[in-house]
Amino acid sequence: MWGEFGIAKHYGLQRELNDKKIELLALRDEVTGIEREIDRWKKDSFYLEKMAREELGLGGKGEVVYLYPSRMQNQPSPRS
Repeated sequence: MWGEFGIAKHYGLQRELNDKKIELLALRDEVTGIEREIDRWKKDSFYLEKMAREELGLGGKGEVVYLYPSRMQNQPSPRS
């Protein structure tokens, strides 16, 4: 019924299935984290302002933003 390598193949496939289930759980956790981040971007204005300042180098109305060379690395140029 199983053939010469049937049982070994069955166990190999079972192991692969278990690995894929673990990978799926990790991806679901990642999606949940991303969904939380999106929700925070939509609902938390303080977080939005913090990210605009830190990640994009933006400032509020009437503020002057000073960018220093060490902070400018790996950041897009600020827009007015």
